[in-house]
Amino acid sequence: MLPHPKAKFIMKVLFLCLLLLTYAASTGAQTVLQGDSIYRGLQVGKSNLDDVQKNIGRRYKSEKIVGKSTAMAIGGGCITKEVLLSVLMQYHQRGITAHISKNIRRKNKLEELDFNVNSNIQSAKGIQPDIHTFADVIARYGLIDFDEKSNSAPKLVKYSNSVSLIYPKIQFISYGASKAEENVLLRKVEIIKLIIR
Repeated sequence: MLPHPKAKFIMKVLFLCLLLLTYAASTGAQTVLQGDSIYRGLQVGKSNLDDVQKNIGRRYKSEKIVGKSTAMAIGGGCITKEVLLSVLMQYHQRGITAHISKNIRRKNKLEELDFNVNSNIQSAKGIQPDIHTFADVIARYGLIDFDEKSNSAPKLVKYSNSVSLIYPKIQFISYGASKAEENVLLRKVEIIKLIIR
């Protein structure tokens, strides 16, 4: 006995709904795999500009990071010239920024990969931007140097506009200058950054 045409149609619709649900579940939170060093096949320090475009896409906003180099001239005085340090590939809708080095030693290599609150990712130990605090990070990744005396990771670093917990290969950033009486453990993670270290 052949199934009724309406039953065939309903089965097709149910199958398509199941496919859409599976796709939606698979595009949820991404996990940064293999020791917080690889995202979608991209590895900081090893992948290059072409790899980033192939794995994340070609639709991004580009921004140049320029520095100044000063040298003494033979006859006296100084010569200053602008140097292209890196290019930021900003994938705003995905919440991802790739830093591509223009340094001679690592030209066109991926040197940092940032994930903000729009990225739907989590670290290998389950930390997500805008959900977890610095206390959560320390509980999962281990104690840090709060005195800022050590130059090696893990450590806490206070910048003029942000505070960072830096571990080998990964950094957790919270924006805003630190205040003397502030409990930094209560800060929310706003950026997760894969780094070379």
